[in-house]
Amino acid sequence: VNELRGGVGCLFGDSAVIDFLRRHHLTHLVRAHQLVDAGFECRRLTDTDNSEESLWTVFSAAAYPAGEGCNSGAILHLAAGYPPQPIAFDQTEESQYASSHHASQADQHA
Repeated sequence: VNELRGGVGCLFGDSAVIDFLRRHHLTHLVRAHQLVDAGFECRRLTDTDNSEESLWTVFSAAAYPAGEGCNSGAILHLAAGYPPQPIAFDQTEESQYASSHHASQADQHA
């Protein structure tokens, strides 16, 4: 594990994730708050005898930031006995209106 920016974050490899999953009897690690263009990303972990072990990144804000980006958003549906199922979505016209309306209100109060 390597600390970054004075301990604000850290980098870790597959072996650290596999160790964590096995220690806690889990098969998947899901993390968020990192922009992924498709809204989600799944990495099957290597060096493992359990092909179900995986690391997921989920980013739920489509068109980030403030409705101006071109990324999709996603959620991850989890159900006992089934593999994780990502559901990706793009920004809707309604949410585009809400984003622009919020931005114009913020400009009025500035």
